[in-house]
Amino acid sequence: MNKLRDNTKRRKNAEILIKIVLVLTLIAIASDLMQYHLLSEMQNGMMISDGEANFNDIRQQIIAIISALAYIASGIIFIMWFRRAYWNLHQVQKGMSSGEGMAAAGWFIPILSLFKPYKIFKEMFDVMNLKIDKSPPVKYGGVLITWWILYIITSILGQIIFRMDEGQTIPELLDYTLICVVDGIITIPSGVLLLWLIKKYGVQETSLANLEAAEHSEFSLSEEAELLP
Repeated sequence: MNKLRDNTKRRKNAEILIKIVLVLTLIAIASDLMQYHLLSEMQNGMMISDGEANFNDIRQQIIAIISALAYIASGIIFIMWFRRAYWNLHQVQKGMSSGEGMAAAGWFIPILSLFKPYKIFKEMFDVMNLKIDKSPPVKYGGVLITWWILYIITSILGQIIFRMDEGQTIPELLDYTLICVVDGIITIPSGVLLLWLIKKYGVQETSLANLEAAEHSEFSLSEEAELLP
């Protein structure tokens, strides 16, 4: 029996949801820029109708709600995939640096969340490159560290946006909108790099599962041969 758990469905679901988040991020950036332009016109003394203002507010609220739901869903599915991927490595490699539960908990523990998920992700690629020795190793280092830096930046900006009052004055609203645009712009390459990492690791994970299945099959055949008279 193959001791590894299939992780393909979780990987594909994570990729789909991340792509949805990226599309919604592009839409949000466009909407934020429209709001920034509208606020700039107001600051310059141009008259804006109540209809324009209300439409802007409703559009922004709808996009924000949908984007938040998609982001939460993608985060949950990604962490589910991440944890199972780490669990699978525990089945084939002794002496892993952390328990498989840390692959999920590490994202939420203060201070630890700044470096633990990165270390686990790096360890996953390192171990997998050793296990799949018949394939060229995945050169992931630059992609992984760049993604992690972008992830930390967007996490900080997200906390600022979450805690920041949009304000009542036009300058305050302009500052808030500008931060949202910057956060969105950084999110795009961050998401693209994460998709690359998931895809590359997924290919290796499938190869490992095939190797384990082949080894089990050979072991079963040898047992049957020993039982023959």
